[in-house]
Amino acid sequence: MTASARRRAERLRARSRLLVAHDTARGGDAAADAALALWRAARRPHPPAPARLKRDLAAARAEAAEVAGWVLFDAGHPGARRATREAHALAAEAGDTAMDAFALTNLALQELEAGRTGTARAAAAELLERPGLSGRTALLARVRLARALARGGAAGAALAALGRARAALEDSRTARDPAWTWWVDEGEVLGHRGLALLALGRPGAALEALLDAVALVEAQPNGARGALFHRVSAVGAAAAAGAWPECAAVLARIPAAAAGVESARNRRRLRVALLRLERAPRAPGHVRELARGAARYAAARPGGPAQAESPRS
Repeated sequence: MTASARRRAERLRARSRLLVAHDTARGGDAAADAALALWRAARRPHPPAPARLKRDLAAARAEAAEVAGWVLFDAGHPGARRATREAHALAAEAGDTAMDAFALTNLALQELEAGRTGTARAAAAELLERPGLSGRTALLARVRLARALARGGAAGAALAALGRARAALEDSRTARDPAWTWWVDEGEVLGHRGLALLALGRPGAALEALLDAVALVEAQPNGARGALFHRVSAVGAAAAAGAWPECAAVLARIPAAAAGVESARNRRRLRVALLRLERAPRAPGHVRELARGAARYAAARPGGPAQAESPRS
């Protein structure tokens, strides 16, 4: 039984790595079936084994459920939140505090995008209440909390949380930070500050923050998907602000920025931004023409060569 538990943990970790590669190359839509299969494998009860191996297997199951949950989130699959909640529970069972925190931050984001701002706020707050939380983990939790507060209209509290996150950027990186926090940086904070400001009805300030985020993230290795995320957000902010020169400049870059980036979530978000633009009565004709070019990416089927995996936003 000991060997069986060890082999199962190894297989789950190998399948998790393969799913990450599949998602990178093909996007969430194409990888969703594989994610569901991995999630099913992670949910199967573990065989009897010594306590140490049980914890290791629970950690492998947690990782598999977390990866599956993220891919399903990108694909817009309704099982994403459940998979992520199970990853959270399995990581707690394993005593894997890093994976537990990762799952909670992902859950906060998924609940936020599903419109469950109270649940998103609770997940971020739960993380911030933990003693000994690493600096970058706390920073990301504050960003998640700020987004939820902004969606709820709590402008002062949201901006205060964002201010604390940004103030911590310089001194929050420590050896205690989990490996997954490598992408939590100034570009991440600026991008989510922009989205919070947009939710608070300040599209001009949101656009400024989002364009700064694009510049920072696209200069990084493996930054293509994250930069596209912020660029898509900037389209919506520019349309809301009536900032047509900036809107045109962002739209003109979408086809090139999207080349090789497979992300069903980014395509969905772009469709929403373009709908906002379509409804703007004063949008100039050349901006609408550029929007039609960007819409080809939004309508594209997943697949094809992709750039390396970028930060989760």
